[in-house]
Amino acid sequence: MDFILLPKKSENDSTTTTTTTRATDSATSSSSSSRQKRIREKESSFEQLKDDTQRKSIKSTIKTEVVDTLGLEAIAEKHDFPFYWLLPQKEQVRLVEIDRSGTEFYEIHQHFRETLPSFNITKVERVQSKTLWRSYHSKCLELMKRYNASSSVIVESRLYHGTRTHRPSEIYDHPVGFDLSFSNYGSFGKAHYFAMNASYSNGYRHTLSQGNIYQMFYCRVLLGSCAMALSVPFDQMADLTSRGVYDSYKGGDIFTIYENGRAYPEYLITYSDAYTRGMPTSNTSIKSTLSTTSIYRQPPPPPPPPPRTNRQHPPPPPTTAIPLSYPIPTTRNANGTNKFRHFGIDNNSNNSNNNNNDNNEDNEISNIMSLMSNPDFVESQKKILESLKK
Repeated sequence: MDFILLPKKSENDSTTTTTTTRATDSATSSSSSSRQKRIREKESSFEQLKDDTQRKSIKSTIKTEVVDTLGLEAIAEKHDFPFYWLLPQKEQVRLVEIDRSGTEFYEIHQHFRETLPSFNITKVERVQSKTLWRSYHSKCLELMKRYNASSSVIVESRLYHGTRTHRPSEIYDHPVGFDLSFSNYGSFGKAHYFAMNASYSNGYRHTLSQGNIYQMFYCRVLLGSCAMALSVPFDQMADLTSRGVYDSYKGGDIFTIYENGRAYPEYLITYSDAYTRGMPTSNTSIKSTLSTTSIYRQPPPPPPPPPRTNRQHPPPPPTTAIPLSYPIPTTRNANGTNKFRHFGIDNNSNNSNNNNNDNNEDNEISNIMSLMSNPDFVESQKKILESLKK
């Protein structure tokens, strides 16, 4: 750390001494502290003045200094933290409940219900931790620079994490957040475990004192270059991650990271079973929204069936016979018995008459062909069809 020697005047202004002051880490904090010091000095001199003109000039100067200091702090916060955070924020950690009618809540709710349709989200809180976000954002910028990524979407993912018996506040209030020193050995060694689906993290959920209300995190995780479970042994991942070969490890729907600062607990989801949807909550706005939001309302009942009537269907219209101008071929065989031409058999079904039936059918076909070849017959049929159309 660098040191700067500044002169300091004594009380009688005759001698000067030097004192050692430590340089601040950022230009913003030093400028704001110097402004506050000047404001205090002007306020003390303001009380000693009796002239109204001097009082007004000093008062306007103090007001300008205060506005300038607050404006710089607000600009710095908007630059350092996500645009959707609720700022300004004086405390280091703040939980902000998300509006149920906004897009932010809708996206989380839809992804959560894809694998847990039988559970209802009571509320979603955004974790605004300045310390954890600065640490995570610095790691994100390092990965983006390493892989020449233009956006953080390329190196990060949204995953779920359950804390079991540990309270979620132990993570977002901790200066490190997800700390490997508190992690247990799992299927892929000692690491931070995250799941792609909410149904998997539901097995590791944190149960509140009520017994039927649960919580889990919806996190930002820097996966970067991910090693597959079948290609790299997991006991080598800690060394490979420190050397920058891989950034994470994937086995099925589980992702693991072996370094602190690569995950940020962005959202805390509080949910319950389907049968506890109407239970009272601490927030009255949630109760009113549960009854008015379309995703929680029951579908309307189907309309009643139309009443039955005794009306009968009207009879079909009568069909008119088309007159024929040619004689119908005979339907009797040579022996005088009736013949069903469309079945090709006789009424008596005698085998001895089969040859006669075939000959009679051939004669009838030849008669019809001769009529069709007659031009007078064809013209007469055309006239009949035209008269029917009219």
